[in-house]
Amino acid sequence: MRSPENQPLISIGITYRKDVYPHGEVRTMEQFFECVGREHPVVVELVRSGTIVDTNYYGSYMWECRQRYSSDRWYIIGDAGDTVDPLYSVGLALSSLQIRQIAAIIQTDLNGSDTKEFAKDLDTVLAAFQRSVTRDTTRLYECMGDAYQCHLRVHLAVVKLFHLALPLVMNDYLWDPLGVKLVNWFSSLDTLEADSKNIQELIREVAANPKNRAVENFIKVQSCASMNFPYYEHHREEDIPASLSRMAFDLARLRLSLLGKLGWRGLFSFNQHRALLKDVFRGLFLVPFYGTKLRESRLVRMLISSRGSEIAVKDSSSTARVAQTMNGDDEKFSYMHKPN
Repeated sequence: MRSPENQPLISIGITYRKDVYPHGEVRTMEQFFECVGREHPVVVELVRSGTIVDTNYYGSYMWECRQRYSSDRWYIIGDAGDTVDPLYSVGLALSSLQIRQIAAIIQTDLNGSDTKEFAKDLDTVLAAFQRSVTRDTTRLYECMGDAYQCHLRVHLAVVKLFHLALPLVMNDYLWDPLGVKLVNWFSSLDTLEADSKNIQELIREVAANPKNRAVENFIKVQSCASMNFPYYEHHREEDIPASLSRMAFDLARLRLSLLGKLGWRGLFSFNQHRALLKDVFRGLFLVPFYGTKLRESRLVRMLISSRGSEIAVKDSSSTARVAQTMNGDDEKFSYMHKPN
């Protein structure tokens, strides 16, 4: 980074949750030195070694857009539409996905087809993926001091990424007219949110017992199973049903194991019992489709056409909210730094 005078500059800052960060607000350089120095003294030394030429402060920088794509030929991409939590650095991945989606809308328009329904379907699936990832990450901050909870939540993120998201992206489902309808049906935002909150609550209950937090009760976060190695040997479209089915069964086994750790209380966790049965049903539902390209299945086409407008998630305005409803008050302090 360089200044208008072509001088080399370094941009350094801190992004934090006000309701989680333990060292107070960071609005001035003095507060920056005090707060950041407690955890990262080397960063403070780096700052002091140069000349500070500018500072910026944002009291609330997270937002969500009500609509990103329109059949009237306008599109909102990247941070202009939705801010993603920076922890996993998924912003560039989502922007790359948007580029493919917008290109598909433009091509459909150039072919002379109506893009209204297609644009809405793409908008719906993007909102589901973006908000599901961001909100899961947001809730992760609440348990970062608990290694047991944290490792299981990260494990779940890995499972969903390698069993659901990547296979669909690799086979163009997220910018295909039929594929995107199928995704919206199988993994709507409401479904992803409800499933995440449900199993996270179970993990929280299990972690409340110190015995369950012993090292021997930890599982391998990134394993052949969680990273879906059988699928990526060939990464074929016809293997997607098996990938999704394995994910459902794996989640059912994990949930059953966690319920066992609750002891007798697990017998009365009826919400978890329903979620367990739902996971098993999803896995079994996909078994007949093993080896089938879902977009070419006559049965899948019949199911999608019969659902009609119900496939799409509820109007996106019901889930699009300002940053305060998603992440609380987030703050960001940054400055421009010129090395001496």
